[in-house]
Amino acid sequence: MKSSTLKHLKIVTALALTYGASISHANDLSYDYIELSAVESQVYEDGATMDGYKLDFSYQFGNHFSFLLGFDNVNDKQSLANLDYEQRVKTKHFGFGFRSSVSENLDFVAQYTNDDYRYTEIETDNLGTDKFTYKDDGDTIRIGLRGLLGEKFEWDAFGVRKTLNGDGVDVDDSGYQLSLRYRLAEELSLGMSRSDIGDFEETALSLRYTF
Repeated sequence: MKSSTLKHLKIVTALALTYGASISHANDLSYDYIELSAVESQVYEDGATMDGYKLDFSYQFGNHFSFLLGFDNVNDKQSLANLDYEQRVKTKHFGFGFRSSVSENLDFVAQYTNDDYRYTEIETDNLGTDKFTYKDDGDTIRIGLRGLLGEKFEWDAFGVRKTLNGDGVDVDDSGYQLSLRYRLAEELSLGMSRSDIGDFEETALSLRYTF
């Protein structure tokens, strides 16, 4: 995992140096925001569909770079005969992003995050409750474009690579993430996103506050 993480950091750094000459940024695209999302996701292969929320934070420093923080919490509950079964996944994300202007209303964007997963299974029957917890880690790289459509709509389109290693898990998948947001006010927008990255799928409805 350490060698994989280092490799990904080198890729993003190389991209930053390649595009670093540009210091302008796209018209009215902010990288300072807090976003709260209701999500439906499938985290593992053949896993249950889980519902929950995620919280994302981005803070830009300088003309090109930003800090990224995130937290996800999704779960699924089922009752089978005398057994109550719950699955819960909590994920922490930390990383950085890079942006460079392509045109007035279009940015090139690259993002890297390190991801810590905590997977919990809880089984309750007539004999009591059993709890099992697993910890996995990985990283995510997103490379793509972010732009404006008129004055009210923002969009993102990313190619994504996600890795995950842990207790019996070894994942290296690629896919996409698409997002569309509508500006309700100058600092507030409502958005929807869809990610499909190998065995990872997620649909989110989000509210973003730009500061």
